Amino acid sequence: MTLPAALSHDAPAVPQGRHARDAARCAASRRPRKGQFFLLASILLAAAFLLGASFLPGSFRSPATDLPFLSENLKNELPAAYNLGLNQSSDVAALLNFSRFLNATLTDHGVNFTLLWVAARNASADANVTVGSLLGGNATVNLTIGSTTRSLQVAANGTNETLFTAPGAVFNLTIVAGDRSTTVEFLRNKASLYLFFRLQRGADRLQDELAV
Repeated sequence: MTLPAALSHDAPAVPQGRHARDAARCAASRRPRKGQFFLLASILLAAAFLLGASFLPGSFRSPATDLPFLSENLKNELPAAYNLGLNQSSDVAALLNFSRFLNATLTDHGVNFTLLWVAARNASADANVTVGSLLGGNATVNLTIGSTTRSLQVAANGTNETLFTAPGAVFNLTIVAGDRSTTVEFLRNKASLYLFFRLQRGADRLQDELAV
């Protein structure tokens, strides 16, 4: 839609000299700083995870309860990081950075953490699908929609993406990584996310998945 041009008598006067500089500084101070908001939101996500897990130096909750507690936090915070990136037009960057942060933090606290996620979002009538892998090394991930299969090579702690042409409004996506295969149902016009992760601390081990 084309907006009508402003009428000359409605236009505000342009400030001159020192007033112009003062007005420019005020306008700049009111202008939203996208990068600052992104950083703040990332810090808040990290703080929410850490406070929720009640970390103390070198300690966790009891082994019988800390991994399920961490799992529930992961299922809340990882989708939140994905939504943050979408809202800030950075696609999966926030999710990848947060995944790396979690990996480093959990490793520092004696928890082995592996993660695979698959993020889908529409590109007009097509579906853009990105795979993120923190599986401990390079990974081959096969994606299938209908009769079309794409094989993605994903570097350790990295991502790779592909485009599926005109899937249905509702489509099934089959994800195969190593000996694990799963099929999820996504909506083409909705940003969607699938997570699979493992947590291991000593003899205690937990794995879980989520599709949203």
